[in-house]
Amino acid sequence: MTYTSRANSTNGVTFSGLTRGTDGTTAASHSAGDTAQQCLRYTTQRTDDVLEDLLENYAGISSAKLDTANWATEYDSFSPSVTLTALITKPTGVNQLVSEISEQSSSYIWWDERDALVKFKVISGLNVAPDTLTEESHILDGSLSFRDLPDQRVSQAWVYYLLDDVTRSITDEENWKAYQISVDLNAESANEYGEKSVRKIFARWLPSDALAVPLANRTLTRYVDVPREARFRLDAKDRTYWTGDTVRLSTDMEVDAFGNRRLATYTIIQAEEVVPGEIAQYMAISASTFGKIYRIMAAGSGDYPGAATAGYTDAYIGNSAGVLSDGEICARIT
Repeated sequence: MTYTSRANSTNGVTFSGLTRGTDGTTAASHSAGDTAQQCLRYTTQRTDDVLEDLLENYAGISSAKLDTANWATEYDSFSPSVTLTALITKPTGVNQLVSEISEQSSSYIWWDERDALVKFKVISGLNVAPDTLTEESHILDGSLSFRDLPDQRVSQAWVYYLLDDVTRSITDEENWKAYQISVDLNAESANEYGEKSVRKIFARWLPSDALAVPLANRTLTRYVDVPREARFRLDAKDRTYWTGDTVRLSTDMEVDAFGNRRLATYTIIQAEEVVPGEIAQYMAISASTFGKIYRIMAAGSGDYPGAATAGYTDAYIGNSAGVLSDGEICARIT
């Protein structure tokens, strides 16, 4: 139920302008003394604003610890069309709500101990060329290792959205009015992984197919190949890299079909100074599927000069196979 105003009285609190049976529920009889649950409602709000409200007003984190100015810049730059709508009808931990938002808005949120701030980053294509870390010049000898994460592979992404009854469990598949499924049948064929792997997302924060469809597609793109985890250490000269940074790794442990080094892109998701001021240890997750964010160049711009001199995000027209003159992949409109 909703109300328009409330006032203290000798008998407690008096509510005015009551409307029962809201949000798809049915009004039912109750007795004096029955308990009621206060709900939490968000309606078409920015991701960064919802996170700020949850962390400051419900988790008790000081506003001075929230990097909200940079949150807003990140949101405006990479996900301005994503707005969140939800009605939380049961006591739910802030950590669970933030985890849901992170998945459903395709973003990271974490505590950065160096800056003593909570950071926010949208998972998106790259708009600047990431630095390359090599075994020869950066990574400490013997510290580099890789691990495949087959349990995170996805060949089908199912996104449920538009709750039917907001008071029932969000993991009840029959309690959703709509769902969007993205499938890669090739990934399930005998030529690739030979079996399906389904990820179900119960997207209480996404109110429309305009948001559910991209989430299903992004999830499939991100996880259709087995994600890979990298662990490595850097010494003092390179320990400026930290959680949230994206880097390329150049190593003999990452090669193509011909044995040549393949520059693999990774996002650092964990960092720790194991020897303060001297050595930092990192864990990173593969991010090669995110691609680039290209820019359309001005009329009259020159032809493609080759990867060595072309601007990292400059968009050039490729051939019918989608590649440029030196074999590089051309920009695509999506």
